[in-house]
Amino acid sequence: HLAGTVLYFLTTGKIPELDEIGRPKMYFKETIHDNCRRRGHFENGRFLTDWNDPKQKDWCLLQKGCKGPMTKSDCPVRRWNDGISFCLDCGGVCMGCSEPGFYSQMSPLYALEGELSKKILAMKDTGMLKKENG
Repeated sequence: HLAGTVLYFLTTGKIPELDEIGRPKMYFKETIHDNCRRRGHFENGRFLTDWNDPKQKDWCLLQKGCKGPMTKSDCPVRRWNDGISFCLDCGGVCMGCSEPGFYSQMSPLYALEGELSKKILAMKDTGMLKKENG
């Protein structure tokens, strides 16, 4: 992100549009959840509860502590390690590492977040987790 932001400035002479906490929107506009390949399972209420159940292999990881619905980053698009993978593609949850308060406000990392999960599910039910356009 740093190199891309510097290159953007050098090639355009402009500072990129920033989000509410000063991050370049070109990298931090959408949530991990917006581009998650497991999103359909979230929408259909299928949440992984048993890591060993093959039927649940690709189900939504919210109840396992995924922070994707509240984490803004381009990880699903950019992918890391030369475009190979990112947390969710290798079977882990989004830990929210691009957000303020990581780690102190986002731990425990792999635990059901009772109140947080309830809040996210309530947002889902009211349609507040729709993908932003543009």
